[in-house]
Amino acid sequence: MGRLISNNTMRNLIIICLVFVSALVQGQKISGRIIYETSRDLGKTLAKAKFMSKEEKDRESETWKNMFSQKTKYALNFTDKNSFYTFENQQETTEDGTFTYTHDDFYLTRDFEKGTYFDYQNVLGKTYIVEDSLKPYNWKIMNDVKDIAGYICMKAVAYDALKDQKIEAWFCTDFVTSSGPDRFYGLPGVIMEVTLDDGAYVISTVSVDTNPALEYPKLPKKVKGKKINTDGYNKIIVDYIKQSEAMHRLPWWLY
Repeated sequence: MGRLISNNTMRNLIIICLVFVSALVQGQKISGRIIYETSRDLGKTLAKAKFMSKEEKDRESETWKNMFSQKTKYALNFTDKNSFYTFENQQETTEDGTFTYTHDDFYLTRDFEKGTYFDYQNVLGKTYIVEDSLKPYNWKIMNDVKDIAGYICMKAVAYDALKDQKIEAWFCTDFVTSSGPDRFYGLPGVIMEVTLDDGAYVISTVSVDTNPALEYPKLPKKVKGKKINTDGYNKIIVDYIKQSEAMHRLPWWLY
């Protein structure tokens, strides 16, 4: 005899069905532009640094508190075939208005038709061009749902073994795309929110434009930087983590 389904499980199944039916009834959209804002929690980040003493954590907290309090906005332009993610504004001013700074070059592109990606970014003071096949996380879709910016979103979780990070993502099936912010993609809908390590780093949706005039910024014909693939990029991360632990320093670049 089969097991009885609990009321909570049945309720979650009904909600999930309603999410997909709603998307079909309203008509899925194939393009859009989402503005995200990132925030960091220095305390939760330091809590993971088991290799650091309390005195070292206090010192790192004083060193990085201003950087971790600064919020940054990014823009994701996407269609059902590709996506482009970069800073919303190349220049930003600190929240207190005392300092204006220019971001390093940072472009993350995804070609879902070809299954490839092209990233152009500054990593720890060096410029890299990272090209390879798309390799999404091994997502597990959960039963939870919530509203984000007026859209019903579903929860998915994954684990980044390289960075030892727990990932929680919320995606919306109203959009025919598997894109998302930063290096998060591969779900049956656009990712609208990402949380790492229970809030150490959060990417939140600020606004959604469903009828944007999508003009993908053209990269320079000749971009300068060292060309590497996914393995090369991962090696940089591993070496950075080892170096940070050896020096008892916070690996802030991971967030």
